[in-house]
Order: sequence, then C-alpha cells, then structure tokens
Amino acid sequence: MGLVIKLKNIQSVNNFKLFYKVGRTPGSSSSQSSISWGTQYTGSPSVGGIFNESVTTISIDLISQGIDLNPYNKQYWFKILDVVTGSYIIENVHIHEYEFYDRCIPKCDLGGTAVFIAPTPTPTYTIDCSLNGTAEFTTIIPTSTPTSTPTPTSTVGVTETPTSTPTNTPTSTPTPTPTITPTITPSETVTPTLTCDDCFSYTIIVQQFGGGGSYSYIDCNGVFHEGSVGYEGTANISCAVEGSVVRDPVLTVQSTLNQGSYCGNTCTTPTPTSTPTSTITPTVTTTANQTGCITYSESTNTINDVVCNQQNYSRTVNTVTVVFEDGNGTPINVTQNVTVVFNIDYYAVNVPGGGGYSPYTESVTILQGQSQATFTYDSQTTVQNPYELTCQQETKSIAGIDSITPSNYTLCQIPTETPTETPTITETPIQETWCYFDTIQQISVGPFNSLQECQNSSNNPNNYVCNQCVGELN
Repeated sequence: MGLVIKLKNIQSVNNFKLFYKVGRTPGSSSSQSSISWGTQYTGSPSVGGIFNESVTTISIDLISQGIDLNPYNKQYWFKILDVVTGSYIIENVHIHEYEFYDRCIPKCDLGGTAVFIAPTPTPTYTIDCSLNGTAEFTTIIPTSTPTSTPTPTSTVGVTETPTSTPTNTPTSTPTPTPTITPTITPSETVTPTLTCDDCFSYTIIVQQFGGGGSYSYIDCNGVFHEGSVGYEGTANISCAVEGSVVRDPVLTVQSTLNQGSYCGNTCTTPTPTSTPTSTITPTVTTTANQTGCITYSESTNTINDVVCNQQNYSRTVNTVTVVFEDGNGTPINVTQNVTVVFNIDYYAVNVPGGGGYSPYTESVTILQGQSQATFTYDSQTTVQNPYELTCQQETKSIAGIDSITPSNYTLCQIPTETPTETPTITETPIQETWCYFDTIQQISVGPFNSLQECQNSSNNPNNYVCNQCVGELN
C-alpha cells in the first residue's frame, strides 16, 4: 500500500529540479530562495535529479519510495526550480490522517486542487496537486429514492352549507402603536476543527569524516529557525514540531536525525465558518510605527550527554531571550512580527587547510501579540577531530546582531551613569622651620629653612642647639 502525490499540469520552458519539505510553513522568504531549501527529489522521470522541460506530470509514492513511511496528518511543500533562470514556484498539499483515507475508499473528494483516487485491487492513495491552479474534483452524485405521493380518496356524502348570521362590528378608534426598530444581532455557526502537532527534541549527528551543512526547523511556538553543523558536529534541537526538521541534501546524506523525547504540542484552530444574519465589517487597528526597542540576555545550562572516544563529556547550552520593551525595562507586546538575526561565531575542530572558523546566523521572531522569544545553541561541546581522532572542544558565541526587521527598531540604549565627582583635597605640606635660643641675649633666633642652615656657623656662631620653631618669633 502506498500514498502517491501527483504533480500535474507542470509547464516549464526550461529543465527544472524538484524539492520537497514537511512543515506548517515553507519557511521565510530568504530560506525559500536558498539552494538548501528542502530535499531534492531524484526519482523518475528525472535524469540525475534534472527533469526535462517536456515533463508535465510527476508521481511520488512517499511510502513505497521510502521517503516517509508515516506521511499522514502532515503538510508537504513542493518547489519546482528552473535550472536556467533560477525562478521557482512553491505549492503545498495537506495529507489527512490515515483514518480519513481508510473510511473513504474507494473514492474521496478532498476539495481544492487535491483529489484522492484509490485504484483496485491494491489501494494506493493518490493526491493530485496542479501547480498551475487547475483544480480537479471528483463528485459523487447520490441516487435519489423516489417518494410515493398518496392519491386522495374522496368521500361521498351530504355537504352542508352553513347559514351566516350577520353581526354588527363596532368601529373603534385606533390606538397609536410605537414603532420598534429591531437590533440585529449577528449569529455565527462556528465549527472549529482543532489540529495539534506533537513536538519532540532532535539531534543531528554528522557521520565520521562527513562534511557540514545547514538545517531548519519550526519550534513548538511556530517560530522558524535556521542553523548549521560542521565536521563531525552535533546539532541539538530542544523542541521542534514533528516532521518540521529539514536538512540540506548534503547533510541528509552525511548525517543522521534522531528523534528524542516528547516536549509538548502546538494547537491551531482554523478560521470558523460563519453564517451571519447581517453584514459585519470589523475594524482592525494596527500600529505601523510602534515605539520600542530590543534587548537580549543569555543564560547557560550544563548537560552531560556527549560521548567521544567512549568517554563522557558535558556541553553548555545557552538560552537567548529576546525582549521587546519600551526603553525603560518594561516589556510590551508587539503589534507585528519582529525578527532579530544574530551573528554566531563558530569555532569547529581544526581541519587541514583552513582552520575551524565557520560563522553563521541564527534568527528568532517575536510573534504579534507577544513580547519575547527564545532560541538555544551549544556554546561549548566536545567532538572528535576526524583527522587526529582526538576529542576537541567546539565553541559558539554571539558576535552581535546582524539585522532587525522591521528595520526601524534597534537595540535599546543602555543609560550612561553620570559619575559622582569626588572632591580632591590638596594638602599643603607643613614647612619645617628651625630656631635656636640665644641664652646670652635671651631671644629665639630664626626661623631657618633647614637644620643645616640653623647649625651653620655664620648663623649660629655660638653653636646653640637648634630645634623646630614653636609659636611666633619675637
């Protein structure tokens, strides 16, 4: 049994490539145009992953071809890339739960551009996605069951004609009735369908002697993240929506993706279908130029889960918290999504011919209506050097902010403290003065600036004892 996604009515003037990925969104606009978006499909009728311009239909059996053994209740995105001009188109299809297909054999109309067809005798689920907007629908018209109409039976008998008796009807003076203007209260019939996606932790481990590459994922808050992992590296994703982790083609071949423990789920409620009894025009108030600025802080946590050369090591996980505030330390909710892109300095293990410095960027988005967002990265871990076969440390650190979108927001200015001036006390040195007492004349002689001057024979011919002057001289 398989599940086939069929891309039909493809029209391309040049040869093209086909990529696919799983997730709630196709990613940011920059990631959509990246050459590392999704996983390249190299099946038939491509030649080495290149489809001829004459190809108009591509059938992909997710289960039989080993792409996804459990593709149910997932959103698949497909990107057709023109190999000459570089232009592309991205379309998506949502695959329902397995029970949905199990109950609607032999035929089910999925609506839109998706059509389910189950051939017999071995059922294979086929979803047709028309990338040029052509919709196919399978309509099952039920056979109506005729309803018999009874034939009325007449009864023969005597028909009495009543005799009317005239009655006098008095004429009354009408009482004015006030006019009541009814208040129209709209009534909505809401039928929400709750879709919950489970979230798990993941670890990407690059195989021995494998090269590095980039990856992306959607966290349990619906925020899109991008990252990279180097030679013999390990990338730890704390909590991501199941099926949203996407690795570039090189990393897909050279690394393994391990699913860890359950860390929650994210639920989204679709827009309800309403049948109002009156026209309601909601007024949406938005603030285009909201006043505020960005701050960020880091906290660390040590986890002992690294094994290298059969020895245990610890790694340091940094959690970065980005806050939108009023400039005075008070967080405020944003009126539109605010994305902050950080520059990360990454020092990998030494490799021949180029060292190990491999900087990259990490983005985080504060969603509308919230005041903060977080992301994590390993600031220190231990990996095996593939050339020396020794365990060495790899480090990462934030080098600064690359950009903030919208661009009118900046980092909050840290207030400069005004230093308190300390008065400088200038001490006037005490000048020593020397004197001697003339016992003959009974007077003090001096002052002299030094002891030597006081003892000089020309000043003190009788060699009186010199002492420091005390009090005023006569």
